[in-house]
Amino acid sequence: AITQGGAKRSEDFKPGLLAKVLCRLFPSKGSISGWHSMQALIDAEGGMRVLIAVICGFAAKCVGVSGVFYRMAGEQARLIDDVTGTMPPYDKHIVYGPHNPSKVAEEITRGTGAFGAAVADVNDLKRSCVLGVSKGVNADEVAQILIDNPFGNGSQKTPVVVIKNYRRAR
Repeated sequence: AITQGGAKRSEDFKPGLLAKVLCRLFPSKGSISGWHSMQALIDAEGGMRVLIAVICGFAAKCVGVSGVFYRMAGEQARLIDDVTGTMPPYDKHIVYGPHNPSKVAEEITRGTGAFGAAVADVNDLKRSCVLGVSKGVNADEVAQILIDNPFGNGSQKTPVVVIKNYRRAR
């Protein structure tokens, strides 16, 4: 996402009242718990969409259903990284999720001559989301390989990894 120009300095956002109110409804460890990152989401997906997603998400939580907000608020709701989730020198930036991740994976495959490539969002909370893959790569298999964060992209901020013997493992 950074190489696609998807990084914007926090001070470039002008958080409105909606961002200042809604961000308080999310856990402090979450990427959209700050004014600037919530405003980034509102800018990307639209204020009305985000507000409706918050209302529906709250109602769903009341009856024991999780994840409704993230399904309704748009792709960037789960992809935006705030300043604490980004590696230097972009640690003062809000970073949007990547554009056309499958196309990027195909370009990486062609450019490197590798068996295949995947673009994924992985964290140290047992969450692995494969956003795009090149032909011949199974997104579910890659997500399973990455679920335990084997490359340590917590404090290490590992942006690029190589999975050896992927073809053989299939």
